[in-house]
Amino acid sequence: MQAIVCVKRFVVFPLLAVAFAALLIPHVAMAQGHANDACTSDTATPKAVIASCTADIQSGSLSGVSLAVAYNNRGIAYRDTGKPALAVADYNEAIRLNPSDVDAYVNRGVARFDLRQYAQSLSDMNYALVLQPNKKEAYYNRGLVYLGTDKIPQALADFTKAIELDSAYEQAFANRGFAYYLDDRYPEALADLNHALALNDRDAYSYENRAEVYYEQGKFAQSLSDFNRSISLNPHSPFAYLGRGRLHNTTEKYILALSDLTHALELEPQMRSALVWRAGSYEGLGRSKLAIIDFNSAIKLDAKVASTYTSRGVAFAMVGNRSAALTDFSRAIHLDSKKSYFFMNRGAFYFETAQYALAAADLAHAIALKTSSLYPVLWLHLARAHAHTGDAAEFSANSAKNDVKRWPGPVIAMFSGKLTPAQVLTASKTLPGTPGLPNHNTCEAHFYIGEWYALHKNSVLAKSHLRQAMTTCPYTYIEYSGAKAELGRM
Repeated sequence: MQAIVCVKRFVVFPLLAVAFAALLIPHVAMAQGHANDACTSDTATPKAVIASCTADIQSGSLSGVSLAVAYNNRGIAYRDTGKPALAVADYNEAIRLNPSDVDAYVNRGVARFDLRQYAQSLSDMNYALVLQPNKKEAYYNRGLVYLGTDKIPQALADFTKAIELDSAYEQAFANRGFAYYLDDRYPEALADLNHALALNDRDAYSYENRAEVYYEQGKFAQSLSDFNRSISLNPHSPFAYLGRGRLHNTTEKYILALSDLTHALELEPQMRSALVWRAGSYEGLGRSKLAIIDFNSAIKLDAKVASTYTSRGVAFAMVGNRSAALTDFSRAIHLDSKKSYFFMNRGAFYFETAQYALAAADLAHAIALKTSSLYPVLWLHLARAHAHTGDAAEFSANSAKNDVKRWPGPVIAMFSGKLTPAQVLTASKTLPGTPGLPNHNTCEAHFYIGEWYALHKNSVLAKSHLRQAMTTCPYTYIEYSGAKAELGRM
């Protein structure tokens, strides 16, 4: 059974929950107002702007608005060189010298956002709009502040206002598209990102974010194409390599995934999400010891992400370290007891170690959390059967909405006495899997048919099908580890 603005968040993988956000807010354009030197140039390097503006400020020849312009422009250059605190100090001076300078308020709001001073950043954007109610950059940047603080409805409203003020505002379309993406409104997200790319077809970040939308829609070929295009335009973005690596992982192209995720980590060594996804790729290749190393590094960066523990627990189980596996599965549940798959993972572990009563308790809990997956139903039935506990009424109730036309529906029907093992095997070869992903229905069928034969005391056919499951199922599938455990007991 798995901008100039770049705003990024990565989605949840069945075992490897990952969330990441990166925001880069553009400042208002360089102010003009005195000598035509590098201090007022749009093309000079930040280093040259800082040197020129500093000389102008120290010369004593400027005052009032002209001096405010020099502070404003040096502030922009400081932010561009990653020094937002120095930028804020310069914007403070610019505002003191020219209290009606709306650009200085917008720019200070941007620098304060960099410093994670979100309330002050929002205050600056609000005051800029008091001074100039139709300032599109203020709406746009305030939208980014809202976006960065998870206030998506307000962000959407501000991006929409910026677009009303400028129908060719590419970045506003791009980031409204991203806000729609965060709100799971994929058609609207796609429309806005398409519009942004129609305005500028060389914007790497819009391709990157559109790739994320396509990924969520299961359009993996389009997603890969957009990630490729994004990387060709900006080969130094760790997020693009992370996204493409995650896509390769999802489509089980683990060698390609490792290459991209390693590249992401070379560009951003502290990128926790890349460590987690690379660990998942190592697991997919059966290289669990390397996976554990990456999971360890990810936990050092953030020890409160529950999904990393359940994922590392899988890796520990794969190398036979049962004690460490159980500790990690339990730690994940302690951190977040609302995730059904945390209980599913620990329940499967208990099943594989023949602790059927404990397995049943966890699997029943997974079902109680209202998961739509039928796999906990199957495994709970198997745990009850191995524990010789009657569950006819329970199994019937849990599988009441079973659809034999959708996998693993035929397996449920087999254990309900409605289909034969042969019919299940045939269905596994004809029913579609997830579009764009490898179809492993048949490997799963062999495991469950093997279990069916084991429960019917036919050890020869049980072993045959369980061996088929071990041969054909991916290492990360519970059917693989389940078959391995069952064969070890026969």
